[in-house]
Amino acid sequence: MKMIIPFNKKRFSDLIAVIAVLLIIPGFVSAQEPDPYSEEVTIIAPYQPSVEDANKLNIEPQFESPQIDKPQITYGILSSRVPTRYTPGSLRPASITGEPISKLYRNYIKGGFGNYWTPYLELYAGSLRHKKNTFSVGMKHHSSNGSIKNYGPSQFSQNSIDINTGRVMKKYIFSASLGYDRDVYHNYGYMPLDSTQEYDKDSIKQRFQTLSAGIMFKSRESRKSKGKHYFGLNYNLWNSRYDLTEHDVNLKTGFIRYTEVVNVLDSEEFGVDVDAHYYNEQYDSVNNHAIISALPYLKIGMKEYTLKLGAGLHQLIADENIFYVSPEIELQINVIPDAMKLYAGVTGGVKKNTLAALSAQNPFITPGLRSSVTTMPYKAYGGVNGKIGSNMDLNVNFEAGAMDNMPFFVNVPWQFDTSTIADNAFDVVFDDVTFYHVHASFLYRFSEVVNGRLYGDYYAYTMTTLQEPFHTPEMIAGFELKYNFMDKIAANVDLFYCGNQYSASLDPKTMVLTTAGYEIDPYMDISIGANYRFSKPLSFFLNVNNILNNHYEYRYGYPAQGINFLVGASYAF
Repeated sequence: MKMIIPFNKKRFSDLIAVIAVLLIIPGFVSAQEPDPYSEEVTIIAPYQPSVEDANKLNIEPQFESPQIDKPQITYGILSSRVPTRYTPGSLRPASITGEPISKLYRNYIKGGFGNYWTPYLELYAGSLRHKKNTFSVGMKHHSSNGSIKNYGPSQFSQNSIDINTGRVMKKYIFSASLGYDRDVYHNYGYMPLDSTQEYDKDSIKQRFQTLSAGIMFKSRESRKSKGKHYFGLNYNLWNSRYDLTEHDVNLKTGFIRYTEVVNVLDSEEFGVDVDAHYYNEQYDSVNNHAIISALPYLKIGMKEYTLKLGAGLHQLIADENIFYVSPEIELQINVIPDAMKLYAGVTGGVKKNTLAALSAQNPFITPGLRSSVTTMPYKAYGGVNGKIGSNMDLNVNFEAGAMDNMPFFVNVPWQFDTSTIADNAFDVVFDDVTFYHVHASFLYRFSEVVNGRLYGDYYAYTMTTLQEPFHTPEMIAGFELKYNFMDKIAANVDLFYCGNQYSASLDPKTMVLTTAGYEIDPYMDISIGANYRFSKPLSFFLNVNNILNNHYEYRYGYPAQGINFLVGASYAF
């Protein structure tokens, strides 16, 4: 039996490698054995250290900057528009935190009724906020059908209508107005029981009508403009029941030019104001005259000081033409910016005492009253207005000067047809006077809802021919207290004091005073008012006048109504 052993090449190679290693190891071991010969040498001598000579190298390093030439590269940009699409989204607008704009109402009506059969009505209608245009219409009626005990019929009515419009243009601001007033009064200043004759109510009736119209153009200021100018024209027609008529045509124009001549000044302003009136008065004759006034001035400002230097040039054109020159000087000092100001100056001028103005001051005038002209050679004035702390406002001023041909009311008989009532009407007498006047007003805010104002005026006159400054009080004073709670509830109390006055009787034929001065006693009037805002558009009100129920004389022979009240409501829509 034969055993066959298979041949394996890998195992055969491993066997050859093992045999080769065994043959090499004996020779390698014998090479590491030490040499059998050795020798030792010993040297005996002193140690002499030495250093070999060193030679300094005097070669300095040299640096050479390589020069690299900048290659000239020429290249170009091939521009091509890549089409893109962008759709803008909505952005949230920027908002400014502030007080909200109050809502405006297009219409407003207020009405009430009181004792003495007194109706009261107001009605206003107008446009809302607009960048360019404004328009409004207002009407008002106030009358009383009551009477005052022991005196003649005292009914009155006051009616007015006003139309106003305006437009903001590119270079100008335009405004126009149209108005009509109709007032009716009765000269009740007599006692029927003391009279031997009965007078019909229509025989003491007086009616005044006024028609007014006007336009105004004012230039708009811009950053490039070096000034501004204006132009206005007004017309007033006034007449009475007794065919006394007055026309007044008024032209106003002027300009202001800003200059920069003196470098040390903060502001320079040169201007001219022109005011011209033409008057036509008709009664039993026709009178025409005119007053033309021009005021050239220079105003300069430096720091807290402002000085105005000018002169008034006045030409009176009448039966006798007269030319007047008046000073126009004023100095202002801002002691505390936007808080307190001192001022002083000198002025003068010419004033027309129109029939419209005289009847507004005293509606019980005689039918044949004539207008007049008053001149003021000079008037010096000064004062202070501003704030003391955060709770008090003050205004104190004085004035002293001279007036020629100043008018004063005196009593004359009322004459209508065959009826004559003594001292029942008023005419005007004139005198040259010197005067001074002091005014003071103080407002104090006690809290956010309560404030009070105390005020007073003192007058002193030095007369030339007249005994007294008739129907001109020596002093008036008052106190006002107001309460306002969140614009929901409002109330007020007013106290008014009027000092002594004087009057006299005048013979209208001779224009001579026939009596000594009548003294009119001082009086005090207390009034209260209340308003309740039920909602923003709806409110209710109550006014009570003459709480003391004093029938004081506010003109000689003319007592006031006693306590009277008016209650009503107002509504905006």
